[in-house]
Amino acid sequence: MKTLRARVGVNLTSNAALTLVGFFTAPLLARGLGVGGRGEVVAAIAPLALCATAFNFGMPAAVTYFVARGGYRARAVLARAGWVMLAASVPAMGATFAARSWLSSGNGDLTRLISLSSVAIFPTMLVSLLQAAAIGRDLWGHVLAERVTSAVLRVILLALLMFGGHLTPTNAVVVLCWVPVLAGTVYLFTWRALGEVAVKTGASHGLMRFGVQVWVGSVSGLLLSRLDQLLIVPLASTAALGHYAVAVSLSEVALIVNSTFREVMVTEATRWFDGVRLAAASRISTVAALAIGAGCAAASWVAIPVLFGPAFEAAVMPTWILILAVILGSPGSLAGVALMALGQPGLRSCSQAVGCAINVAALVVLVPTFGAVGAALATLVGNMTAANLAIYWLKTRHSVMARDFYRISRSDLVALTETASRAFRGRSG
Repeated sequence: MKTLRARVGVNLTSNAALTLVGFFTAPLLARGLGVGGRGEVVAAIAPLALCATAFNFGMPAAVTYFVARGGYRARAVLARAGWVMLAASVPAMGATFAARSWLSSGNGDLTRLISLSSVAIFPTMLVSLLQAAAIGRDLWGHVLAERVTSAVLRVILLALLMFGGHLTPTNAVVVLCWVPVLAGTVYLFTWRALGEVAVKTGASHGLMRFGVQVWVGSVSGLLLSRLDQLLIVPLASTAALGHYAVAVSLSEVALIVNSTFREVMVTEATRWFDGVRLAAASRISTVAALAIGAGCAAASWVAIPVLFGPAFEAAVMPTWILILAVILGSPGSLAGVALMALGQPGLRSCSQAVGCAINVAALVVLVPTFGAVGAALATLVGNMTAANLAIYWLKTRHSVMARDFYRISRSDLVALTETASRAFRGRSG
């Protein structure tokens, strides 16, 4: 089995590919579609992202957990979770169709785009499930192949459409919804690689119980990060959503290292929990978010008008606020992973639910007046609440010192440098 540093390096490469595709496609969509068209595309695919999590009942996280623990028939666990998600996708599509007129504020073209994206709900859910199994079995090469394939295809297709004069909101929605599904066929090799191991009694019951506890937090976490993109159009305008979408895509660059450690540590901590090691990963993640975020914030003042056009200058302030939200939420993100690995996903879900509730209240109050800036401020408050609650639960229930998530040392900086160097050199061992 690869070392932890090697797994982090491989996953860092795959997450960097996903982030870079957002960096390259955002200007293409902004310049090719304008503020209004960019807002329509975001509004059209937002229900897909929301439903893929809101209706998955925590199955991806549960599959990762049980496959990582071992002792279960991995294929049987994956198949049962697949049936659950298939059944759940039907009401998900129904809910999207029923709400599409309200979500589009009566815009006929946007209503049609939302209907188009909703067809991809189950395939998207299935890909996330297969990815969860690959992560649980440490098949990071499969994850890397899927993410790089998806990233490259999206950039190429959108660039061809734009420079050929054929980029429309409809074409953009098709590319953004279905290219990740196409890339997900890589996980057919994951099914073959899972193999079979001994069966434990009660695996199915444990899968559902764990999944539902995770699901509450997953829905809250998704609402915390994506509900704003659903509500901005009804509360403000498509132009405000266009500005906010640019801010989100740029701020997510600062999430690269945090996402990497979160995905790797959930399997590592499930097999063998080490609070000191996990806190160190949290500190490294926070330092990386601070360094990358500071660079993005400094560059955004000039980069946004140049890359996206003068019409997007209003996205600068929301970008700064969202970058700050990423940095301050980084420690709590790894604390949530620790709670899940310790078999207490309910506490993680509680933290995210409270953060989500505060976020929704702030959205309703701030967005009508401040638009994209208000949505960014709401995200900042929600992220800080959820992050610090997760650390509080870990401290009070498992005696993990809260300061260990914040006390940055020179060794953390060295570890971050070595991990980044390994990823950029493309080495895996």
